[in-house]
Amino acid sequence: HAARRLMQMNTNLSSILGVELLCAAQGVEFRAPLKTSAALQTVIAHLRGQVSRLEDDRYLADDINDAHDMISDGSLITAARLESTFKLASK
Repeated sequence: HAARRLMQMNTNLSSILGVELLCAAQGVEFRAPLKTSAALQTVIAHLRGQVSRLEDDRYLADDINDAHDMISDGSLITAARLESTFKLASK
């Protein structure tokens, strides 16, 4: 039972981190022309490859799902070249 709950908690955490990622990226972009670190710029560019910047009010469930998927599959860690820092679990 605990293992099944942990899997659901992990899925929920990825969704929460996806929302945080979308908010953080939007916030960093609002601060332009100031720049952030190269690693974070790469992560934001990777995110923006799938999720466009929020300009107008729109349905965000698809954007949240895309961000969730990027977190779950480890592609953000790969984009930031942090594989050696974070050991990705095999699926």
